[in-house]
Amino acid sequence: MAVIEDIPGLTVKVIANGAPLDEYSDADADDHPKQATNYIEVHSEGTFEILIQFFEGFVATYGVRVEIRLDGTKVSSSLTRLSKLKEAGGHKTSGVRSKIGGRWHESNFVFSPFVLVSMLIVPILDQRNNRELDQVTADRLSKAGTITVLIHRIKNMRWPRARASKVEASDIAHGVAKFGVMPANKSSLAKDASVGAPQQKRSRKSYHYDSVDGKEDGDAFAVFQFKYRSLAPHVNNHDSLSCEELVAIVGSYRGHFRGLDGLNEKELLSLLQHHRNMDSMQGTKRKAYDDVEMGGAQKK
Repeated sequence: MAVIEDIPGLTVKVIANGAPLDEYSDADADDHPKQATNYIEVHSEGTFEILIQFFEGFVATYGVRVEIRLDGTKVSSSLTRLSKLKEAGGHKTSGVRSKIGGRWHESNFVFSPFVLVSMLIVPILDQRNNRELDQVTADRLSKAGTITVLIHRIKNMRWPRARASKVEASDIAHGVAKFGVMPANKSSLAKDASVGAPQQKRSRKSYHYDSVDGKEDGDAFAVFQFKYRSLAPHVNNHDSLSCEELVAIVGSYRGHFRGLDGLNEKELLSLLQHHRNMDSMQGTKRKAYDDVEMGGAQKK
């Protein structure tokens, strides 16, 4: 359970198999007063959910907008009115919504078995090369294996004055592809997060709102970051790979626009070894969806 000392009554948990994952504080994190950084241990693949709870000790004067990012990529955002903020059970988010064939679907958040966090990789690369990583690679690795929750204050939730015009394409999606498949529209959305196969869901209402403090990351009144690593066997076998292979595998698997193109036989065999029992995932045209109202602890 992640908490921020200066914001009592607010907690965030990562739930897997119906129970919160074990968390450990990051003693080296340079957190500001409205941020908390914890480590979570992931022992197996599978879906996970994010549970946000506002208790009586939380001083509530406005509603909130919650944004969730996986590996630095925005995958979900939702709005909660002030009157619903402290609902029993909290507010749970379990996936990413997209529109496929004219119908809304949701893809569950999924822990990838191929997460190599920067704290593990960067020292290995530095030791082998005795050089600093280029900025692009360092930034990519620093975001791999992270779950970020940003919470902003909002007010005046309302219906849009005019309904948005219909898009020509029937498919609207979030831009996230587990195996780094580039959406057909080649949007600028990042494609780094891991999600499951889409399942059909009901549509939800979209609202407009006014921001109280601003919409930038620095305007969030609370930021929770969870760093995780897979404890799959291949993590212990990383010494058999060169630094270039590590970077290539991480970059490709975690959503590089080239996907698996360009990986050599050794790299492909390494991926195959750890994914032979997984169902094949197919990329879907995807694009970010509008904010929707969030209420209660139902799955989103």
